[in-house]
Amino acid sequence: APQRIGRQAGRGDDARKADTVKAEPNRVHPHNLQFGQEALGAIAMEALLRLPGAQVLFNHRLTALAQDAAGVLVTAETPGGPVTLTADYVIGCDGASSTTRRLPGLEFEGFTWPERFVATNAHYDFTRHGWQNVHMICSGAVGGLVAKINNDRGGLWRVTFPEDPTISPDEVFARIPGHCRRIMPTDDPYEVKSWAPYRVHERAPPPIASGASCWRVMPRRSATPAAGAA
Repeated sequence: APQRIGRQAGRGDDARKADTVKAEPNRVHPHNLQFGQEALGAIAMEALLRLPGAQVLFNHRLTALAQDAAGVLVTAETPGGPVTLTADYVIGCDGASSTTRRLPGLEFEGFTWPERFVATNAHYDFTRHGWQNVHMICSGAVGGLVAKINNDRGGLWRVTFPEDPTISPDEVFARIPGHCRRIMPTDDPYEVKSWAPYRVHERAPPPIASGASCWRVMPRRSATPAAGAA
């Protein structure tokens, strides 16, 4: 469905909305889509398995990388013991703590922002209160981002907000209800299904080329799932 983006100033304040569909009526695809990482993984795997010879191996933990004249050797630990796979190329898509990056000793150049964000997945029917699929919130002490992930039980929403980077995980968890109540427009019941703290990185490994291996990473920002898999 076309994606609408709104800006909500918080409980009791006026909303300022920007409808990207009306702004660009000839756009074929929406600006962005929000859904959980598990949904993105399922879409990617479905597309991959349509390719000839493609195979997905679960429960394989990368432990070593090496290369020779024939290509790249990958060692992985499995429930049945270690296995070695060969390939022309190895592509690592394993995030900011990438094992694929660490094994050849690549640096993670750049810096990490001091701020911390907390991303929650919560059941609450924002749509019933006139909210659109995406809201950027900025109103005094209330700030964050609210994005609809799916339609389950009135909607599963990614509710993201900034948090004090100096407090413990237990304190972060204890403060989630207060943040949700400041963001949600009513005191209707809600359920937080999951939550996780995140830091924003401006980092990337350096581009290198060596033998059968080539490393080129763009862009420099390590992804933060503030709005789900966007």
